[in-house]
Amino acid sequence: MLLQIEIKDFAIIEHSIINFKDGFNVITGETGAGKSILLSALSSIIGERTSKSVVRRGKEKAELKAVFLKTEKLSKQLEAKNITSTDDVVIVERIISASGKSYAMVNGSIQPAQSIKEICQELVEICGQKAHLELLQEDKYLHLLDNYMNKEDMELLASYKEEYSKYKQVSKTIDELLSKEREQEQLLDLYRFQQKEIEDMKLVVGEDKQLEEEQRFLDSFEQISTSLNQTINSLNIVNDIYQAGENLQSAAKHDTKLQALNERIMSAYYELDDVKSELDSHLHNIEYDEGRLNEINYRLNSIKQMKKKYGDTIEDILVHYKEVTTKLDVYDNKEEHIRKLNKEKQALIDSLTVKANKLHAFRISIAKNLESNIIKALKELCMPNAVFTFVVNQTKDLNENGFSKVHILFNANKGEEPKPLSKIASGGELSRVLLSIKIANNLKEKGKTIIFDEVDEGIGGEVGVHIGIKLSELGSQTQVIAISHLPQVAAKANQHYFIEKFIEDERTVSTVTMLSESERESEIARMIYGNEKSNTTLKQAREMMGK
Repeated sequence: MLLQIEIKDFAIIEHSIINFKDGFNVITGETGAGKSILLSALSSIIGERTSKSVVRRGKEKAELKAVFLKTEKLSKQLEAKNITSTDDVVIVERIISASGKSYAMVNGSIQPAQSIKEICQELVEICGQKAHLELLQEDKYLHLLDNYMNKEDMELLASYKEEYSKYKQVSKTIDELLSKEREQEQLLDLYRFQQKEIEDMKLVVGEDKQLEEEQRFLDSFEQISTSLNQTINSLNIVNDIYQAGENLQSAAKHDTKLQALNERIMSAYYELDDVKSELDSHLHNIEYDEGRLNEINYRLNSIKQMKKKYGDTIEDILVHYKEVTTKLDVYDNKEEHIRKLNKEKQALIDSLTVKANKLHAFRISIAKNLESNIIKALKELCMPNAVFTFVVNQTKDLNENGFSKVHILFNANKGEEPKPLSKIASGGELSRVLLSIKIANNLKEKGKTIIFDEVDEGIGGEVGVHIGIKLSELGSQTQVIAISHLPQVAAKANQHYFIEKFIEDERTVSTVTMLSESERESEIARMIYGNEKSNTTLKQAREMMGK
C-alpha cells in the first residue's frame, strides 16, 4: 500500500507531500492543473524512464520519494537483494539532476533501475490513459491470462521459457551444420589456418611479461654495467671502515664504553663487504647478448601481431584457439554431432510439449474463472447483456510462450453474436472492459496499489456512478488511487484529493490538498456545473456522496 509520496521541484510541482490511505482514493482538478504530472512523478519513482526536462526551472535537481507498507513477499525480495529493512515500510527515492544524471534508492541503498522495477511491481500497478487501447492488440491477450497464474504456474512458465531458449540454440546449431557446403568449407579453411598459426607459436601464458623484462635488461645493459662498476669502486671504502674498526678496538681495551660502537662499525663493515662481494659476482655473471635481444624483439613482435588478430592477452588467444578447435572438431565429426543434437532437440521438444500442454490447460482453466468474474463486473457496470469469452486455441508450432493463442470475443448487445473485441468495442465499452479485467485480476492478489488514470474516459451518467461503485468495492480489496473527471466517480471515494494550479512570484505552482467533507461537496459541485456553484449543485453533490 502507498502511504505517502513527496515531490520536490518536479515540473510545476514545487513541493507537495500527499498522504494516501487504504481504500478508494480519488484525485480531481481542472484540466492542466497537474494531474498527469503527479502520475509522471510516481512513474519515475517506480523505475520508468525520465529526463532532465522534468526538473523545475532554476533548480539543480528534482527529488521524489514514496513510502510503501511492506508485505511479506517484498520482505523476502529485499532480503535477496541485500537491502536492509528493519521497520514495516519501504522507502523508494528517485533523484533527477538538471545535468541529466539520475539515480534511485531503496531504504537508502542505491539500486539500478531494473531492481527498482522488480521491487515496485510487487507494490504498484499503473493503468494509464489510453491503457484500454491495449485491448485492441490481440498479441497481449495471452499475458492477461498469464498474469493470473499462481506461483506454481509461473514457475512452470519460467522453466518452459528457459528450455525453449535451449531448444532455439540447438536448432540454430543444427541449421549451421547443415548450411551450404561451400560456405562451410571457406569457414573451415579459416579455422584451420588460425588453429595452425596459434599452434606454431607455442604460446605460454605469462611469457610476454618475462620477455619484456629481459628486453628491458638487455636494452639497458650498458647503463647497468656502468652503474655497477661505479658502485663497486665506491664500496672500496670498506677497507678504511675495517681499519677504523681496528683502531677503535685498541681504544676499547682501555675504555669499555667504546666496545658497543666498535661492534656497530664492524657490523657495517661485514654488511658492506658482503654487498660488494655480491655485486662483484653479479657483474662477472651478466653479459650482453645481441643475438638474444634480437630473438626477444622478434618473439614479442610476433606475439603482438597475434594479439591484434585474436585477443588482447595470451590467455585470450588461447581461448580463441580452444573455440576454433572445438568448432573444427564439430565440423570434422559433423554427422555424429548432428545425430546427437537431433536427439537433444527431440528430447527438448518432448519436454516442451508436455509443459506447453500443462500451460495450455492452466490457461483454459484461468480463462473460465476470469470470464465469469469479468462478466459479473461488466453487468455491474451497466452492461447487463454483455458477452465476454476467452477463446484459447492451440497453435501448430511451439513458441516462447507455449502453443496457446488467445482471442477475446465480445458483444454488449443482447441477441448479437460475439465478435473479436478489437473489432467492435467502442471507447467507452473498452474502458469498462479494462476496468472489469483489472477488478477480476486484483481479486487474486490483495495488498497491491492500483492506480487508474482517467479509466472513466468517454463515460458519463449512470455508468459513471457504477464505475465509482466498482472502484470503491475494489478499494475494499486493495488500495485504489484514481485520477478522475467524473463527479459520479469522485463521490464514491473514501478520500478525495484536489490538485490545483496558480501563479506565485511569477511562477506556475501546482499543489495537492486532501479535502474535508465540506470541501469535497464544493469540489464535486464544481465538477457537476463548473465554478458557478449553487445550492442545487451542492445538493446534487451531497446526494452523489450518499448523504
